[in-house]
Amino acid sequence: METTEQKKIAKPAAKKSNTAALRVSNETRRKVLSELTKANKKTFGRTIKPDQLIALALSKLTSSDIVELQEKSLSNQDRIEKAYRDYIAKNGAISRDEFLGKMLTGEVTKMVSENAAKT
Repeated sequence: METTEQKKIAKPAAKKSNTAALRVSNETRRKVLSELTKANKKTFGRTIKPDQLIALALSKLTSSDIVELQEKSLSNQDRIEKAYRDYIAKNGAISRDEFLGKMLTGEVTKMVSENAAKT
């Protein structure tokens, strides 16, 4: 009788990579590559890599920049919800329907524009 043994195939240990892919728009990619081209126009030294450029740019990012990005990410529905919650916090409970009615009649617009100016 013959017995067949399954040979375990040793897989080579995968190297741990210290890089990762990051999806960006084509326009952003072009801007990064353009800035890299400018930065690498030099006579001495090693080439500057995209990671170095992006790391430097991120170190210059301020909290006000983060707030601006957060505000730009809000949809109109998000802005209405934010205004509704702010109104409730200042004036007490009101239904969403009543709040929208007040917005349409102009009773709430002053408060909403004041909140937009603060952020």
